[in-house]
Amino acid sequence: GCPGHSGALCATQVEGINWDALAVDCSDLSSYNLFKNPADALGGVNEGGQGYDLTTPLFSDYAAKDRHLFIPPGKQAIYNPTTTFELPLGTVIAKTFWFPANIKQPNGLRMVVETRLLVHREDGWQGLVYLWDKGKATLKRGGAEVRTGWIDSTGALKSNLYRVPNLAQCTGCHAGGEPIGIKAGYLNRNGVGETAGENQLTRFANAGILSELPSDGIPRYAAYNDPSSGTINERARAYLDINCAHCHSYTGKASTSALFLNIEHPEDINFGICKPPIAAGRGAGGTLFDIFPGKPEKSILVDRLNSTKAAIKMPEVAKGLVHTEGVEVIREWIKQMPGTCKE
Repeated sequence: GCPGHSGALCATQVEGINWDALAVDCSDLSSYNLFKNPADALGGVNEGGQGYDLTTPLFSDYAAKDRHLFIPPGKQAIYNPTTTFELPLGTVIAKTFWFPANIKQPNGLRMVVETRLLVHREDGWQGLVYLWDKGKATLKRGGAEVRTGWIDSTGALKSNLYRVPNLAQCTGCHAGGEPIGIKAGYLNRNGVGETAGENQLTRFANAGILSELPSDGIPRYAAYNDPSSGTINERARAYLDINCAHCHSYTGKASTSALFLNIEHPEDINFGICKPPIAAGRGAGGTLFDIFPGKPEKSILVDRLNSTKAAIKMPEVAKGLVHTEGVEVIREWIKQMPGTCKE
């Protein structure tokens, strides 16, 4: 639409969610009226939105995230056991990134940094990034860096230059703009907060926004940090899938590396076992194989996850800190892996 048309849509006052305005890029997040309180993305959403969490989430420099799925009235997502659900035109996925001042007190003082939207439009999925400042969230196309600080679980003061992505970086991970976390295996868990104790997929179906949900046989991906949720193998596979497979898959940006880390990929050479790197450059760090069974210290995968240097670190985007807890799971998994490589 022309700018005048966009401006008019964004300025329209409506009861509830402004579905029409979501067809255009509004400069103020509040124009879409997604949240009950336009100045507070953590205070609940207007009717039509459902909160959700994932069994294993993407690591984003220790940011906490509030996720919401908005399906337009009268429309439904279609269940799929393995791939991203088919989401109707007009669907919005909102993810708000925030930091508690103290990790052990998530309901205490909070710093809200950004809200990202993925909007399903006629011409495909569009990513939009809104930066929060004093209760107002403004469209930021070029990315930003925000100084964040918090007290971690050990009581130590942590600080980081948090990177807000530019719009080009959105499509680097979301190939074709596709959502990543809206899959059965990640969503098959109980909700949190107001929806604690109720399975999220059941709630979506009961709310009328999800069709074809079977009564059983729904996959569940393990929580990487919860040993009761699965074996070390299942937990490591879920972690690599959510953190790496949007690039390291047949359709992803890193397909030329021939390293495929999606959860359904067999554990063979293309999964990294005894695989010499093709395109790692400096990232190989003198180690010979992506995954060396039994030897995490000789596995390139561990080196990359354990680095914040630009030429070495993985993931490449939106990472300024090492995810110590995640790396520990991957180390333990490789340590317990049977077999060896010929050096």
